Amino acid sequence: VLVDAPCSGLGAARRRPELLWRPSRTALAGLARLQVEILVGVADLVRPGGRLVYSVCTFPRAETDAAVRAFLAKRPDFAPLELRGPEGPASSHRLWPHRHGTDAMFYSGLRRA
Repeated sequence: VLVDAPCSGLGAARRRPELLWRPSRTALAGLARLQVEILVGVADLVRPGGRLVYSVCTFPRAETDAAVRAFLAKRPDFAPLELRGPEGPASSHRLWPHRHGTDAMFYSGLRRA
């Protein structure tokens, strides 16, 4: 199951620098809650042993690593899953404009027990 969650879109700031002035802490916190709710909502669609990939086009920790940690706290039947990425295998990856020539992106792999 792939979750390309709604996010702040800050990863597109290299093309749209005005995005950096838009988000408030309250807005980011609301998006992070929504992202975790979506992950929890789709978790039962993943069969035992199946994979869930979480993806967002942003970089704030609240919407990336913290969202994954919050999901794992709510769903202990999931664990990090190592995925291949540009920097080698890891359970979470970040793409950066200055390194990868893309918008900033985050993705994380999870496996259901």
